[in-house]
Amino acid sequence: MSISPETFPQTDAKESLAKTEQQSLRVEIEKMDTLMNLMAELVISRSQISGVLKKLSIKEVDESLSQLSRITLDLQNIVMKIRMVPIETVSQKFPRLIRDFGRQNDKDIKFVMKGQDTELDRTVIDQIGVPLTELLKLCATYDIEPKSERMRNGKPTVANLFFSAYHEGNHVKLEIVSDGYGNPEDLFPAEETEKVRKAIDNLNGKFLLAGEPGKMTKITILLPLTLAIMQSLLVKVLNNLYAIPIASIDSTLSLPITEIQTVQSRDVIVIRGEIIPVVWLSDVFGFYSDTQKDNIQVVIVIDGSKKYGFVVDGLLGQEDVVIKSLGKLFNDVREFSGGAILGDGSIAMILEISAIVRHL
Repeated sequence: MSISPETFPQTDAKESLAKTEQQSLRVEIEKMDTLMNLMAELVISRSQISGVLKKLSIKEVDESLSQLSRITLDLQNIVMKIRMVPIETVSQKFPRLIRDFGRQNDKDIKFVMKGQDTELDRTVIDQIGVPLTELLKLCATYDIEPKSERMRNGKPTVANLFFSAYHEGNHVKLEIVSDGYGNPEDLFPAEETEKVRKAIDNLNGKFLLAGEPGKMTKITILLPLTLAIMQSLLVKVLNNLYAIPIASIDSTLSLPITEIQTVQSRDVIVIRGEIIPVVWLSDVFGFYSDTQKDNIQVVIVIDGSKKYGFVVDGLLGQEDVVIKSLGKLFNDVREFSGGAILGDGSIAMILEISAIVRHL
């Protein structure tokens, strides 16, 4: 008996491929959280092993350690991708929200969304929906003019409101743009804006509100892909360790202490013609500050559209840290957004930039 292709059942290649692509596995969220926690523990263990081997100067295991780091990073990326959810899960309700609002308030609003397949960690998605809804309402309520007023000002009676999402490095950038009054800082209620800002701060994100009077209002939000592991710069203030999110850092520099100037009773430094307020972290946390040293280490951080110079005693380098909640006992402590477990088992407090600079 001869064997030919006709002997076997024939399967349509396209049909087979479609079935393969549609295959999925439903996993409980609790199990995904457990997997993420185990991944975080693996990152800590890798850092611990790396630290011990560097102290022992065992060069023979360098290649194995590098391979372990690569595998850990690949596994971390896979776990992260599994937890990713498209922002469409929260934005799909926005068109109807804006349409109903316009009908109720004599406003004709053309709402356009882009990048709805942009993905974020499920934890971030769960918490960003309410702030985004509030921001869209603020734009529709306070920035976009009624149709009659737009007509008097020579504007099209149909207003434009845009919402876009896209990846930018290890972050996701969200933008809301409306072509209304263009004066959000004066027109948006301060209490509501602050509530949104606080919610975004809790996500280790950035919030920027800008406008061009008579033309447009632009809201920019920069969010981390995940809240479990964060890239940070480790710094030392006296013998205490702190972590500053890389996303909030503009640059680092070493300066002679003589370059600190006083303007209106406040310490400042001038970098490339820009006046930057100085924040002595030792004073913020109530430590003794040695102002007699010749040079200072400064971390230039960004909060909104402003820059500040955080003075520290040492820069310890960049590291991926595992973020842990501080718990309810620390709810009133605004200067820290969480704690970070380092590879050697020590703890570094994660600085909440916005909360620290608001004391100035």
